[in-house]
Amino acid sequence: MLKKSIFLIMNIFMFLFIGCASKDEFPQLTKNPNPTMHELGSMKLKGIMHELNNLVFERFYSELERDELRVQHTKEIAQIALSIEGDVQKIESMSSELKLNNIELKEFMKLTKELGNNASELENIANNYRIKEIKGGINKLVATCNSCHQKFRKASTKGVE
Repeated sequence: MLKKSIFLIMNIFMFLFIGCASKDEFPQLTKNPNPTMHELGSMKLKGIMHELNNLVFERFYSELERDELRVQHTKEIAQIALSIEGDVQKIESMSSELKLNNIELKEFMKLTKELGNNASELENIANNYRIKEIKGGINKLVATCNSCHQKFRKASTKGVE
C-alpha cells in the first residue's frame, strides 16, 4: 500500500510539473500586420512601446551562445587587423603623393610603421583569444590613427573634427 501511495504521489507530481512547465522559455507577442491604436496616435508612445518590446523580448543568450559569439567577434577583429596591416603598405606607397617635407615624411612613416605594428599585435591578441587584451589593442590602434590624422590634416580643415 505504501509503495502504491508513493507511486501515485510521484505520478501526480510529475503530471503537475509537466503541465505547469512552459513550452516556450519567454512569452511571445502575437504577430499582427495591422498597427495598434497607440502606434497611430503617438510617436512618443510608439517609441516607448518599441523600447519595452526590445527590453522584454530581447533574446537572452546561453553561456555557450555567448562564447560562440565571442569567438566569432574575435575572429572578425583578427580579420580587420590583418586588413589594416595590408593597408599600411598602401599608405606607405602614398607618402610621395602627400608632398611632405623630410621631417613630416619621417614622422608619417614612423606613424605608419606604428599602425602596422599595432595592427599586427591586435591580430595576434585576437587569434590567441586573449579577450581581456583586445580593448587595449584597439585603443592603441585608434590612438595611432588619431595621432596621424591630427598631424597630417590639411591646413584648411584644421580644427574641424
